[in-house]
Formats: sequence, structure tokens, C-alpha cells
Amino acid sequence: MNKNAKANAISQKLSRAASRCGSARIGRLRSAILLILSRLRKSLPRYPLRAFPHALAIVLFFSFINGCAKTTTAGYPHRVTPEIQRAFNLAEEQFMRRAFAEADEQYAQLIEQFPYTELTDRAHFQRAEIRFTQGNYEEALPFYRLATAHIQQPDLAPKAHFKAATSLYHVRRDQETIAELEKINRAHANILLRLQSDSLALMAFDRMEGVQPNAVRFALFLLDDYAEVSSQEDLSRLTLVTHEEAKQRVFSWMDDGAVTAAEVSALPLDTYKGKKSGGYVFYKFAKVLSFEGDQKKAHEILSAYLQTYPQHEMYPSAKLFFAEVGGRIGDRPIKIGVIVPLSGKYRVYGESVLHGIECAAGIFEPCVGPGGVELIVRDSKGEAEVAVRAVEELASLDVQAIIGPLTSQEVEEAAKKSETLGVPMIALSQKEGIPQIGKYIFRNSITPMSQVKTLLDYVIGKKQMTRFFVLYPENPLGKEFDLLFRTEVERQGASIVGSRSYLPHRMDFAEQLRGIDATYDALFIPDAPHVVGFLAPTLSMLGMERVTYLGTARWDNPDLVERGGTYIHGAIFVGGFVKKSTEYESQNFTKRFYEGYATEPTLLEALGYDSMRMLFVSIQEGAALERASLQERLARLTDFQGATGRMYVDQDGDIHRRLTLLTVTEGEISPIVYE
Repeated sequence: MNKNAKANAISQKLSRAASRCGSARIGRLRSAILLILSRLRKSLPRYPLRAFPHALAIVLFFSFINGCAKTTTAGYPHRVTPEIQRAFNLAEEQFMRRAFAEADEQYAQLIEQFPYTELTDRAHFQRAEIRFTQGNYEEALPFYRLATAHIQQPDLAPKAHFKAATSLYHVRRDQETIAELEKINRAHANILLRLQSDSLALMAFDRMEGVQPNAVRFALFLLDDYAEVSSQEDLSRLTLVTHEEAKQRVFSWMDDGAVTAAEVSALPLDTYKGKKSGGYVFYKFAKVLSFEGDQKKAHEILSAYLQTYPQHEMYPSAKLFFAEVGGRIGDRPIKIGVIVPLSGKYRVYGESVLHGIECAAGIFEPCVGPGGVELIVRDSKGEAEVAVRAVEELASLDVQAIIGPLTSQEVEEAAKKSETLGVPMIALSQKEGIPQIGKYIFRNSITPMSQVKTLLDYVIGKKQMTRFFVLYPENPLGKEFDLLFRTEVERQGASIVGSRSYLPHRMDFAEQLRGIDATYDALFIPDAPHVVGFLAPTLSMLGMERVTYLGTARWDNPDLVERGGTYIHGAIFVGGFVKKSTEYESQNFTKRFYEGYATEPTLLEALGYDSMRMLFVSIQEGAALERASLQERLARLTDFQGATGRMYVDQDGDIHRRLTLLTVTEGEISPIVYE
């Protein structure tokens, strides 16, 4: 007998033996062995060792026969006989033809007539699938549960639990949906099933009332799912929570100052360890431990974190935090220049910014900052010429970057000089066009445009307002807000029904305001809170009693409530920094600043604080102490969590954040909660 004939004979014996075995599992083993034999047969002429393929085939044959004699799937009391397999195949044929009544009857007969095998559970699953396909979710549930009632078959149980959870979700039993999904053994579920089950969990949590602290575990799982899934997988037909949505949920959890160390430790930390999710979880764990006073454990977790997650996006923030609790950044001293008005009419604003910068640098306890930082402060006096000279002096003193200037009168010329000298600058002015001066110029400010857009996105998009009236002061800032508001209202498809200006610093508004048409949804007043507090009762006396007032970030001031009283109830305005925020960084900054300076911080202190910490985060290695490297790092900054919210730098160098919307309720300013 020649070589090929011998291989064919062995192949035929294996085929006959495999057909006698009958089970799906053995069938797959048979196919694998036949494939090996096929390849051996093709390669035989190239090998001089004639006995090798023959011997290997014999070993495979006896191993195969030996396996056939045993239970085919671990844990099942009986093996699948040819008769059981044929019965199952007949039911499957009916199912594939969508002859569901006939298929269901045949599956039921198989379950009733034959002993318990792996095909019994598959038959239960298929009976559930018939009902699920027909939309009978309540009827499908018990059959899915029967499929996993006795044995958790690795390639069946995850699907059965997921489909049971999906059925529960369809009938709005959301708590049970979560419980069913938690039964899935993630090690046995493939990546597509994990994507779907983690998404389903988040969708169920979204429908449940109140805060759901356990939702974050599935958002973290989902980040790992997306990190693992192949870019070639077609996800378009799956109902999924997107990667960006999952990431935002995780960020919201990380920013939440109400999360406790006990809640973090209750998460499946070992599951997240070493994965993308772990980079968020363990950083959050260290922050919460530190906030609760367990500095030793926080330090231990941070030390391990810096070793484990050097490529994670939270690594720069973790390294800064590590430096704040006793380390330092870089291998050389850090010199930061500060240019703010410390004399003249803008002195009080300049001092506020400087105090925030000092807190970030840890100048006064309990504020903390990294070691090796030197602040070089210069008074601009609010004058352009003085600010320019300050830039030149600071550049000659080898500062790595400059924070400031603050006022619109001084910022443009100072920024041009800083760009010429190649010194990174984070300007704090609202003046438009500053970041466009050059790549070394950044701006960290709550701009008029960002305020107007945030406000109108909400009142038009969420509150369905369409008609607006603008009442603005006759000054440059008032005119700018009037123009921006008009433009954005029209862009969003709403309308301006009227506009009127008034002379600032005068309180005889009554005559100026007579005759205003009251047929509008809201009245926008871009002025100081004490002015609004006088305007509101005046407008009420003129017959405009039920008015929704819209305002700017300047309204986030106790003066608004003290002066406006009940007249400004329900007013809507934006806030750049919310002292009573539930976000961790805001809480932490407010607490430390108050203890260090015996006064509550405002937006200006918060902007100074965030600007300094953005520089610290960007200076991570010795190379970043060079100005060009620091500029590149600042330009790439994303998802930086500061006291004023989560921020990113756009392509022009403008620093953006999601502003908070505020309202007046029961005599207090409070955040508006919305999705």
C-alpha cells in the first residue's frame, strides 16, 4: 500500500469512528483531525521519514477513540448518542426554515424522551429563541433560565444569560436585567457579547430612578471591550453604548466628589487591573483615599500606578498628584512667570488670580503643590506697555511659561511679544482673537461666546424657547454680548423680537424701558448682578411680571439674590466655577483655598489655579521644561479635570470646558441638572 493510500485508510477509520461518536464537540474534533491528515497527505512526498505521518495518525486515532468512550462535555451525566443528535438536527432544520411550531414540538420531544445531555440545554435555549423571535419575551424567560439551570455550558450560558436579560429589558424589569447580566462569566463570553451585555446594563441603569453607583462598573468594562475589539468587526447592527458615551460616564464618576473609598474598593478591582479601565479606577481610588485622609494608602496606590500605567491618559495627572503629596516634577527647578494687575483699578482682580496660582503651587497650607516651583510675579498695572516689559524681563529670567495678562487693555501686545520670544503664555482675558496670535499663546477664560452658546443650547434645545428680547448696557461688553446673542439665536433657528440698550451707571431705567413688547419667552440682560437686581422689580412695575431672565457668568454672585429677591426666581445663567459643585476637584480646591485664605474662591481664583496646574501636568519629564516641548504638550492637552470643570485645548489654543447652568430656586443659586 502506498503512502497516500495508508493515510486515506486511516482517514476513513477516523471518519467512521467520529460518526459513531455523534456529539457536536466530537464532530469538531473529527474535523480538526481530518484537516491535519489532509495537510500531512499533501506534504508526504517532501519528507523522507515515511513512518512519521503514519505514527502520528495512529496516535490521533487512539486518542480520539479513547475520548469518544467518555462523557463528551464535562459535567453532563450522559453523552450525546447518534439518535439524540439526529433528533436535534431535525428540530434545527425546522428552526432554520422558521417552521417554529414544528421545531418547538421537536425540541420539546427531545427534552422529554432522552436523558440529560448538552443538547438538552441547547434545546431549552432554542425554545426560548423561538419565543424571543416572536416578541414573546415573558414566555422566553423560563426557557433561557432552564438552559443554565444545572450546568453553565461555557459556549451557551453567556448567550442564555444575555438573552434572558434582553427579555427582561424589553418588559422594563430593569433591576432584574442588571442581576441577570451580572451572572455572565466574562471569561467565557466573546468580545461582541461583552459589548452588547455591558451596553444593555448601562441602558437599564439609565431607566432606573435615582443615582446608580454600580453603573460605572459596566462603563469601565465597556472601555476595555472597545480597547479589545478588532477594528475589522462590523458593529453597525448592534445596539451599543458608544465608546465616547462610556468614557463620559467614567469621567463623570471620576469627577464626582461624593464617591467614597469604600465604593471604589467594592468594584471588581482585580478585573480592571492592568487594563485601560484600571488607569481610571486606581487613580480615582488614590484621590478619594487622599481626600478622606488615608495618605499612606493613597501614596502606595499612586506609586504602583506610575509603574503600571505609564501610557495611560491619566498618567500626567497622577504624576502631578504624586508630586503634590511630597514629590517634585522634572529634574530641574520650575520657573513660572505671572503678569497680573496688582495696582490700579484692576488690582482686586489681579490679586484674586494670583491667590489661585499660589494655591496650585502650594505656597500656603493647606494648599499643596509639587516641589521645586518658583513663581516670579510682575505687576502689569493694567497697562499694555508695562505688560510687554514684564514679558521681556520674565523671558530673560528663563521662565518656562507665563500666566496672564488678565485685562483686554494689556493682553494683545503682551501676547505678541511672548509669541516673538517663544515663551508659552496662558492668557486669562476674554478678548477675542488672542489664541490666534501664535502657537505659543493659549487662553483660559470664560468667553462671551462660550457663555452665549451654552445658554442658548439649553433654553432653545431643552426648554424649547424660540422668542427672545435683549436688554443690554451701552458699553463695549454689552454691545458684544448683544451681537453674539443675536447671531447665535438666528443660527439655532429662533428669533429676536426686540432689543434695547440703556446707559450704564444710571438707575433711572423706568423711562428707558417703557414700551418694551412683552411677547417673548425670555429676556437676556448681560450686565452685573446688582444691575439685574434693580432691573427686575422695575420691569415688574412696568407690567412684565412673568419673565424668565437669562444672564452671564457675572450673575453667579450673592448680590443677584439679595437685590433681585423673588423677581429673579427661575432665572437661567451660566457659571464657570461652582463653589457647591459635587465634582472632586472643585470641592478640593474650594476647601483648601478657604482654609488657606479665609475667604471663598471666585472664578478668577479658580482660573489662576487651573492654569498653574495645566502647566504642571504638561511638565512631566525633563525635556518638557524646554519651552518648545512645553508648548507642544499644552497644545495636546485633553480631558484635564480642574476646579472649573473638565477641559481640553482646541487647535487654536483656546481652552474649553463645559460650563455649568445655574438657576435661582427658593432664594438660592443652584446648578441645573440635565442630560
